Amino acid sequence: MNETQSTDHVLEVARQGVTAYLRVLGRATFKVGPILKQFGTLAIEDGCTRMVLDVSACEGMDSTFMGVLAGMATRLARQTGGKMLMLNVSDKLFEILRTLGLDQLMECRRLGAVPEPLVEPPLTARALSPIATASADLQTTQHVMLEAHTTLAAVSAENQLRFKDVLTYLREDV
Repeated sequence: MNETQSTDHVLEVARQGVTAYLRVLGRATFKVGPILKQFGTLAIEDGCTRMVLDVSACEGMDSTFMGVLAGMATRLARQTGGKMLMLNVSDKLFEILRTLGLDQLMECRRLGAVPEPLVEPPLTARALSPIATASADLQTTQHVMLEAHTTLAAVSAENQLRFKDVLTYLREDV
């Protein structure tokens, strides 16, 4: 990453065999939701059966980003029988993921926990490359936000209540 690039929200990715690696630097928000969704969709279509997301440098995660992850995890399992693994999850983030039921869609390993052996050895940070984080157009961002929150609401009855107002607002906007 060059020194002028903001770490406000950077998504780094790499592919190795059937595994896609992702790492979030800074905040994981709706701003990178469209590019995350695009990367995940292309990776799954290209034969990816495992996604490994490192959140050790993630400063926070909004509901849109979590909804996109939930959609990717669901699509990965449904289309390939594959699995998403989130590494270095802080206690606070783990609690949020558990509350939303996302720990049922993906394996969440706490900060410092050693994951089970991966199919391929994990990549070093140097092997990851930032993907374009240019802002998507407003319509694309709104559609991704609506889809992400619809996915979150579908996880549980509690989430339906939790995101009811957000979904109403987003449907009106779209």
